[in-house]
Amino acid sequence: TTPASNKIVECDGNGNLQELQDWINDNGGARGSDICSPVSWEPVKVNEVPGCDGAISSLTYNFKLLDECGNEDNTNATFIIQDTKEPIVPCNPDPKVHECTGATDNETTADAWNAANIALIEACGLDACGNQNTVTSDYDYNDLSGDCGSTGTIIVTYTLEDACGFTTSKTATFTIVDNTDPVISCDPLDQVYECDGIENNESAADAWNATNIAALEACSSDACTSVTVTSNYSFGDLSDECASTGSIQVTYSIEDECDHVVTRTATFTVED
Repeated sequence: TTPASNKIVECDGNGNLQELQDWINDNGGARGSDICSPVSWEPVKVNEVPGCDGAISSLTYNFKLLDECGNEDNTNATFIIQDTKEPIVPCNPDPKVHECTGATDNETTADAWNAANIALIEACGLDACGNQNTVTSDYDYNDLSGDCGSTGTIIVTYTLEDACGFTTSKTATFTIVDNTDPVISCDPLDQVYECDGIENNESAADAWNATNIAALEACSSDACTSVTVTSNYSFGDLSDECASTGSIQVTYSIEDECDHVVTRTATFTVED
């Protein structure tokens, strides 16, 4: 008798039924004969082992060789179904560019984006051996790169893992940008000042400039960053009119941390 041989096949997700039946029909490759009478084979399943994906991973059969006089010979062999292939991810997680809407809303948006990508990979991920796949991501909003204000980038890796531990990974990027100027809800005030001598004129102009800066600081905002108010005020720029009179046109710059600038102007006039 030539003993039966084990057979190893790659899992097809359906039990490899045709390959199994062909192997059984061939008695696992066993061969035998009898000089006195014809012989017949009787295959019997004697053991079954579940695989990592919940399906059967091996079937052991006893192949019994019988002659017409009741004599027999036995040989055992195992049909082995193995999974050696990574799952397939035919889709890609979606990148996203989000206009900054404040730290809290940014994080809420990023959380939803990550959850949507996980669902996307779950829906499109395939494994030839079964459907017991798990999708995970290494998303952590605290990984946001520290760009200006609340902007930045997170690179997230999504991993599809099958029941046998084989994985396939894809990456996507969530980017927060700030393309919006600061919002200013007031304007600096002009002032006409009755000449009171050079020193008093300058003191009044200094105070006027400081008041305008404070007012703009109070009425300016930006969803993504803090804002800074500066001016190009210099009393030395007073236009040279009669005696100590004249005017200064001052530009106020309201700038956010991402270098977006909005300007306003006001004029201080000294008259006699």
